[in-house]
Amino acid sequence: MRKSKSQDYAYHMIKHNIESGKWPDEFHLIEQDIADQLKMSRTPIREVILRLEIEGFVKRVANKGVVVCQHTISAKEFIERTQLLELLCSQYIYQLQIKEYTISQDMLESQLSYITAQEEESKEQYLSLWDTLIGPLENSVMKQIIMEIVRKMTFVEFPHASLDFLYEETIKLFNGILIAFSQKNYEKARKLVRVYVNRLNLELIDQQI
Repeated sequence: MRKSKSQDYAYHMIKHNIESGKWPDEFHLIEQDIADQLKMSRTPIREVILRLEIEGFVKRVANKGVVVCQHTISAKEFIERTQLLELLCSQYIYQLQIKEYTISQDMLESQLSYITAQEEESKEQYLSLWDTLIGPLENSVMKQIIMEIVRKMTFVEFPHASLDFLYEETIKLFNGILIAFSQKNYEKARKLVRVYVNRLNLELIDQQI
């Protein structure tokens, strides 16, 4: 079903409130209050909340209703997610190789150039890079899992490094992947993903020893 402009607005407003921290972990979402605030009926708000629940932003709790999901993850959770990301990316790169799919290298190059020109990286730019990379992926479930993993990775807290470390390593990865893909060196691309995951996990583990 096609989403209305008001529904899209409600989605982005609620998502922004969650991602910006205005609505902290365990914040209780009340459909009627949101509907009154946005001057719309509860039906589109209910559909937006369901979408955000599927995307992992909110969850339903017995006897409480819908609340904002936790926005931090443990070192163990982070490592498990990055390990799964490596497996899924390796499988995806293999599909690119055997099925000869093509990613939008021009778009990736443009995004990387834009990010490099900015004073600081952002979560939106980080997610946009991943979204462009897996654009050709036909398996929608696999695509959704990858995007959910990379989104949850931004919840990590490096004790002695900012989230910029994650963004900077991601930019290095994508610059390397672009070169590897241009050379049709898919094994190198898989290796780059493995190195990326290892560097992130070692940074997290080393800082907690």
